[in-house]
Amino acid sequence: MAASFESSSHRRNWLRGKREILNSNAEDIIATSADEIRRLRLYFVEIIHTLGRALRLRQRVIATAVVFFKRFYLIRSFGEFDPRVTAPTMLFVAAKVEETDCRAQKFLNAIKENQRLSALYKGTDLTIDKILHFEFEVLEALEFDLIVFHPYRPVCMILDEVKQNKMLQMAWSITNDSYRTDLCLEYSPAKIAIAVIYLSLVLQKCSQVDRERYRK
Repeated sequence: MAASFESSSHRRNWLRGKREILNSNAEDIIATSADEIRRLRLYFVEIIHTLGRALRLRQRVIATAVVFFKRFYLIRSFGEFDPRVTAPTMLFVAAKVEETDCRAQKFLNAIKENQRLSALYKGTDLTIDKILHFEFEVLEALEFDLIVFHPYRPVCMILDEVKQNKMLQMAWSITNDSYRTDLCLEYSPAKIAIAVIYLSLVLQKCSQVDRERYRK
């Protein structure tokens, strides 16, 4: 694992400009529309969250899976790769990366037992073999860059530094919500953490003095 974000493959290979992100999935956009692709991305991020919660996975595992999903579709097409297969596979790979025990059969069981997921996967042929086979496609597309740095740690460190630990719950929630956007593809975890904490300060209606103290 990279000793720091600055020397990591995350920083070196997976931070993109907004224009490049908007111009990804060009083939899909021609077939549908940019807005439809944006909705599709967001929908399957929600599916990853739903499946992750059904499996009782840690939030970090879910966040890593979301980052993998977003990276994958920067360079692959929704038309070529069914996101109903991609989403659980990303969660499966993320669980391995984050050293969480979760067998493929548990994923299939969770999908069958969850009303929302079972409706989505009704009539599809999602099997253990399909997940295991697609795992290799995922690893190749991600170029085996599997270490992901998240804003959670810098959020905790900064709040502790400015003695605003009372805001941790709100900051954590906003950090979770940030994965529903493309911030993880555009900015470093430290920059996201700073934005999260400042937004938390504003939403908590902290005084201008507190906000200025934090900015310094």
